[in-house]
Amino acid sequence: MNVNRIAYACIAMAMLYARGVSAQDTVRINIRQAEKQFLEKNLLLLAESCNIDAAKANLLQAKLFSNPTFSASTNIHNLENYRWLDVSKGTGQYTFAVEQLIRLGGKRSKEAALAKYSLQISENQLYDILRTLRFSLGSIFYELHYTYRSLSSFSAQISLLEDLQTTYKGLRGKGIVSLGEQARIQALLYGLQSDKLDLQSTFNELQSQLQLLLQDNHTVFIPDVEDGDFAFRNPNNFSPTELVSQAVENRVDLQIAQEELAYQQKKVSLEKASAIPDLTLGVSYDRRGGFVKNLFGLNMSMPLPLFDRNKGNIRAAKAMAAQKELLAGKKQLEVENEVLKAYANALEADRISRSIDTDFEHNLQLLLQSITDNFRKKNVSMLEFTDFYESYKDNTVKINQIKNKKAQTMEELRFAVGNDF
Repeated sequence: MNVNRIAYACIAMAMLYARGVSAQDTVRINIRQAEKQFLEKNLLLLAESCNIDAAKANLLQAKLFSNPTFSASTNIHNLENYRWLDVSKGTGQYTFAVEQLIRLGGKRSKEAALAKYSLQISENQLYDILRTLRFSLGSIFYELHYTYRSLSSFSAQISLLEDLQTTYKGLRGKGIVSLGEQARIQALLYGLQSDKLDLQSTFNELQSQLQLLLQDNHTVFIPDVEDGDFAFRNPNNFSPTELVSQAVENRVDLQIAQEELAYQQKKVSLEKASAIPDLTLGVSYDRRGGFVKNLFGLNMSMPLPLFDRNKGNIRAAKAMAAQKELLAGKKQLEVENEVLKAYANALEADRISRSIDTDFEHNLQLLLQSITDNFRKKNVSMLEFTDFYESYKDNTVKINQIKNKKAQTMEELRFAVGNDF
């Protein structure tokens, strides 16, 4: 799963988010605190909630009846008495009418059902954005944590080498060590500083993405991880069959696909109902305009479905419903495959992570200090010293990469299943 690509889904927030240049505070934060701040401050989720409000308004509108129509007419100019707009009781003529459109075939209830499905789709789209951004938050959080650990390790190595370089510079001035030995120490130091610079760039990029998600660019966040975090749970404790069942139940993107199918099926029903003509009923009053002086009339009208029976729209709606049915089935298969793939990746990453000796890192740190001290005492050769430093650097980075991979695969499993277990 490409974390960076998903993280950039929230780039729209940058338009509303002024990037400051003031001094930044450093704050340690765990994953629960990060998720809490993310939910409280994320502008993209607030913007998406506006779509839900619009869908609710559309549902309210769909439930309303059509307004009645009122009409009136009178004689502009009476040629018999030369009176304008003659509405007098003796000689005037005027009519009034009130008409109401009665929609047949259950069109109003079917439109309300469509609006209800549209509301459900909008709500689930919000939850799906939340799920995606939350996954991005977790992925960035753990990658940032292990990048920070590697940086700290590099800093410890560089600090020891800087002290050693200062010592060798003094010894070189006294002619105790050769220029070649001093140059080897300097080359090793510069190599570590260059590697640290690349790692620092990665850290800064991840920090920037985390600040965007948490809507705070005035703080440098240092992730704290705990054994109780979901990322460190044992995937062997889960059943793949149960995980697939949970995903089918919880994945909102799958629910959206199913709701889009139901929406299109309701659309077919509405288009069939639209082929049924609507009835217009009304009452009218005509003063001195008919065969009686005061005419009270009942009016009815209905279009005759001789040419247009909505066949084209019905056929198009059926075709769209068939397409949505295929897409819903395809989406369910994709969800099941994603869960099984994420589960397999989590098992392998967990196996490799557990194979690392828990004391290895601590012992490696002690060995670093011991090798450095013995090198000062000339008990370790230059070749052994430089080889160990290179090995220490590589092993530190690889261990953090393995542990990060374990956390990443568990976050991907949570994302694939669609809940927090």
